[in-house]
Amino acid sequence: MSNFAFLQEWPDLFPAAALAESYVRGDPRTATFHARRSLEQVVNWLFTNDPDFAPKPYDTTLNALLRSDAYMRNVPSSVQPHADIVRREGNLAVHGGREITPQQALATLRDLWYFANWFAWEYTAQERTTLPAHFDEALVPQPSSEVARLTREQVEALSERLSQEQAEHETLKGQLAASQAQLAALQARVKGRKARASVLPPSLASSEKATRERLIDVLLREAGWEPGDTNVREYPVSGMPTGSGNGFVDYVLWGHDGLPLALVEAKKTSVNAEDGRQQAKLYADALEAKFGRRPVIFYTNGIKTFLWDDAAFAPNGGYPPREVAGFYTRDELELTIQRRKTRLPLTDQAIDNAVVERVYQHKAIRAFTERLEARQRRGLLVMATGTGKTRTAAPISELRQRAGWVKRVLFLADRQALVKQTVGVFKKFIPGGVHNLLDGQHGADTARVVVSTYHTMMNVIESAQVEGGEKLFGPGHFDLLVVDEAHRSIYRNFSAIFAYFDAYLLGLTATPRDEVDRNTYRLFDMEDGVPLFSYSLEEAVEGGFLVPPRGRDATPAFLQRGIRYADLSEEEKDEYDQIDWEEVGGRREEITTGEINQWLFNKDTVDKVLRDVMESGVKVEGGDILGKTIVFAANHRHALYIVERFEANFPHLHNFARVIDNYDRYADTLIDDFSNYSKQPTIAVSVDMLDTGIDVPEVVNLVLFKVVRSKTKFMQMVGRGTRLRPELFGPGQDKQFFNVLDYCGNLHFFSLNPDGFASSVTEPILQRTFKKKLELLQVLAPRRAVDPEALALYGRTADELCARVQGISLHSFMVRTHREVVEKYLERSKWDALTDLDHADLARVVSGLPSSVQTGDEGARRFDHLISSLQLARISSTRDAPKLQRRLQNIAENLSQKANIPDVQAQMGLLADLQNDVQLGAMTVTDLSELGHKLRGLVSLIDQGGSRRGVHRLRGSTDRQRHPVFP
Repeated sequence: MSNFAFLQEWPDLFPAAALAESYVRGDPRTATFHARRSLEQVVNWLFTNDPDFAPKPYDTTLNALLRSDAYMRNVPSSVQPHADIVRREGNLAVHGGREITPQQALATLRDLWYFANWFAWEYTAQERTTLPAHFDEALVPQPSSEVARLTREQVEALSERLSQEQAEHETLKGQLAASQAQLAALQARVKGRKARASVLPPSLASSEKATRERLIDVLLREAGWEPGDTNVREYPVSGMPTGSGNGFVDYVLWGHDGLPLALVEAKKTSVNAEDGRQQAKLYADALEAKFGRRPVIFYTNGIKTFLWDDAAFAPNGGYPPREVAGFYTRDELELTIQRRKTRLPLTDQAIDNAVVERVYQHKAIRAFTERLEARQRRGLLVMATGTGKTRTAAPISELRQRAGWVKRVLFLADRQALVKQTVGVFKKFIPGGVHNLLDGQHGADTARVVVSTYHTMMNVIESAQVEGGEKLFGPGHFDLLVVDEAHRSIYRNFSAIFAYFDAYLLGLTATPRDEVDRNTYRLFDMEDGVPLFSYSLEEAVEGGFLVPPRGRDATPAFLQRGIRYADLSEEEKDEYDQIDWEEVGGRREEITTGEINQWLFNKDTVDKVLRDVMESGVKVEGGDILGKTIVFAANHRHALYIVERFEANFPHLHNFARVIDNYDRYADTLIDDFSNYSKQPTIAVSVDMLDTGIDVPEVVNLVLFKVVRSKTKFMQMVGRGTRLRPELFGPGQDKQFFNVLDYCGNLHFFSLNPDGFASSVTEPILQRTFKKKLELLQVLAPRRAVDPEALALYGRTADELCARVQGISLHSFMVRTHREVVEKYLERSKWDALTDLDHADLARVVSGLPSSVQTGDEGARRFDHLISSLQLARISSTRDAPKLQRRLQNIAENLSQKANIPDVQAQMGLLADLQNDVQLGAMTVTDLSELGHKLRGLVSLIDQGGSRRGVHRLRGSTDRQRHPVFP
């Protein structure tokens, strides 16, 4: 008899599960491998036979299938962790270096049984009462004799052979498959079985013990701990305030010296982890009394984990408990214990004046040092571009390593070029111990300093593992994390990194202190507007450490006031008449300021700007040659066109102007050449890439050839020219200033309104649309009982939002701390009765989490937002409705001009209705949903075809200026 006997109804699925069961006690590694293989077969069955899982993703690996939208949508959230554990343990069986015990294999087999039991509950043709209610350990057979266990290499070879055989088997099945009609009939029967009213099988009511094994044990193994080792689980202690005085510690983690390093108090996921804090302290007291050393305390419910080292600074007490993303490794815990005695006072450590030459840098270093000794773990330094933020961070790292506070440092930057530049700076202070993660992961785990981009580190955290299944970088690997350019976009996109690593956090930013976003201050535990240390551009110029800008506003007057043909001079009218109007949609007698950039950047305009730069820009080499110049372009096409016109106007200046942006895989080499005074290019036409962080003291001209409305970004761009450069113009002739040549009204804008736009975290369009649809649900909810249209629209909108939530990976480290909130909304039925608190949680927590469910490219997403906004405005009768309708009509008008595209031609009737005020006014909110689905793809099609006007209309005038259309 087998625990998987119920799978005999599916002859293709039963053998692998039974084989896994037969190996558990004799060959655990092979059993775990076969459990994964069995899971893979069941999952493939789902994607082949259940139409709700169609279509099968292009990537058919097990990991991809378990992360697919269809899987997340159709498999209950309580079932998914079982499958993921089987996958992960199976991978370790094939690729991991650690031994797998029979107990671990048995636990993995039980997880497989949970998944298979749910599968049978859903798809069996028999009565469900015939299915087993529990996994029976007694049914797992004992080995008949001593079994020769397969080595890891043999299991890996077996995996490759069976994978090949499985592929051949699938091909044969395809050749022998029934007709499409027969397959459709089979799928219909499957769907009919699923339609039976049901709840989850009773076996999925997990116990506290099962919760520990599924979640906490996995996190321990990722940190290199084996929960099944001797004296780890349920370790007995005495001296507890109980009747017997005895207790059992859920987990004790031991050092090489036989003394406890840490304890783990576990609670089930439905219990607040904080409920285990006092119990954990009492266990620590008992262990300290027995062994003479106080362990580090962890308490967790599997979702949230807290670290509490209350002896870190004995006798003065340590840091309060803090949430962490996982457990420390043995080496990290031993180092934590060791530091209680070896760590030196930071204020006693000298700063080398030969290395840190400037007084304000000394002040910045001491400010952070004093904050750490005051038991604060985070701090933010605001220092103007060019004042040496990286050069300040490097001595901070070295000083703390010297004092024993830090062993490993992680420095994060947002550009590859900045990573390379930072590596060079740190090597001066920490020779031989600096690793560039962009060069590969080999050696990164032993480096004293690792430098990386944010994106690279996100990928490493999510995926990379070392031999034996441990994470390459666990939560406790780094002691200090330095965040370069710590502004609001870093907070919005990468705050999950800071939550993952349990490290001291040092933020560096050149953004003026009054412009730093409040969320950034909160990330570093600072009061709004009050950084740990601040040193402004004005202070640096006054102190002689930076040079000031000298601005010239060369913006054409018509860019600010618009154009009316009747107001032009005769010369201007001649120029206006020569424009190729077909390229911009037909001749216009009046053009507003919001529309100018759709056509302004034509040949004549670019030629005039380039001539002006070459004539009025700061020159070097006796005034004969233009000095190093950065042109800030609006986008990649704009940059290419600028260089094209430069080469047409100055063909004798070979390689003088080059585009430097992310489209060029070798852009770093171009930056190196630009940074070399004696090499070309002299003019770097940049799209975002040179806006921040690049240190080229020779830059003397900044050309603003795009509209900037963020003061933070504007100041970063201006900062590219502030650095000192002795003898740039000859012996004794130092760089005294730099030019800012503005052709797009930026100087005028910030002069009139020095505060610029309000500093805030700009939410992604998908998040804004999610929230807009939530508002729509809230308005529709009370109307459902009396209005069938409201009921239908509510259902459709709830379907969309639920599908997006189901696309959130619960296994991502970015989601882990919000898992209990997300899980509440995975079931569609929950959305039919949302409370006010539900709306608050969905808007505050869930709306911003990454989901695999997308809705097209940027144009399509903005169109979705427009439709949702218009629906809400219509239902709520707000004053926004007419404005939103006009935007929709503008899109319809632009699309109508593309009737040569077949997909557009097919919707010409609808587009005509939208341009008719009466017809549009008669459309219901349901009609708007339908046209949203019909036109979304067309907006994307127009965008892909090269015209950005559809997206421009969606963005509004400010954003529209960043995407000019060129002749």
